[in-house]
Amino acid sequence: MAQTVAQTESKTSFNKTLKDLEAEITCLVCQSHYSDAKLLPCMHYYCRQCVEKLSKCAVGKSFPCPECREDTFLPSDGVNGLKSAFFVERMKDLFAKMSTEEGTTERTPCEVCKGKATLFCRDCALFYCSSKCLTGCKEHHVFHLEKGDASGTSVDPYPICPEHGDHVTVYCFTCETAVCRDCIVSGHSGHTFNALKTCALEKRRNICSSLIPLHKTQSDILDAQKKVNETEKEIERQSVAVTRSIHETFAELKSILEQREVELESLAMAFVKEKKDALGEQMKELQVTGTEIESLVNFAESIIEYVSDQG
Repeated sequence: MAQTVAQTESKTSFNKTLKDLEAEITCLVCQSHYSDAKLLPCMHYYCRQCVEKLSKCAVGKSFPCPECREDTFLPSDGVNGLKSAFFVERMKDLFAKMSTEEGTTERTPCEVCKGKATLFCRDCALFYCSSKCLTGCKEHHVFHLEKGDASGTSVDPYPICPEHGDHVTVYCFTCETAVCRDCIVSGHSGHTFNALKTCALEKRRNICSSLIPLHKTQSDILDAQKKVNETEKEIERQSVAVTRSIHETFAELKSILEQREVELESLAMAFVKEKKDALGEQMKELQVTGTEIESLVNFAESIIEYVSDQG
């Protein structure tokens, strides 16, 4: 009977863990298991297609996170520029494994010491036993496999006071430092205090508020860089077009000049030939005239010589 009750309690605890684990891998937007989950700057994550829908429905350059309402500015390359929540795939594999009949009894090993894993670290995307997780995952977000604790709190959210060995849970505004309760009595009497968690949340809100204009500036810078890149590409395209036009114009001018050179050479040769032919005709006429004159001279000289002989 006792064994049956223990088995029932174990089964109930396992089912709760399985239910909580499924909640961890279910998208808040589409209520389906995550598909290619993407991390927003606020560290919440949703399916790729859900983030794309959120960005398309946004008014302006940002859209609010459905969970924390923090403004989200996408990178210059859109959803592709967001980091993938790779640990979600590990949790989906674990859920599929635990959902099988074998998974209800099969032990998931610690990925450091191979002992029984009791925690899944989201930041490391690894399974750990309690001892390994405590030493290596301070301030990381973990899922308790046995408790079904899917709150996303760290294993030990508060550091230990080196002087008193107690958790540091209070913030001293006077000294601007975190202290434990024993420190308040021993060295911070009369100072102004508040709970460390409250102060941390307030600081987080202030930082988130400060990030809003920075995200806008970042988005403006990315837009400006995009415009500069587009202008540079346009200048390059125009440079190529102008260079091509110059080459084509000079090639055309060269062709015209070469053709004109041939024409001028032909005209020059024709002119020279014409002049040579004319000079040749003149030379022939001169030669004929010279021959005739020479004949007349010879005839006249012969007459003169004949007359002299007769006298």
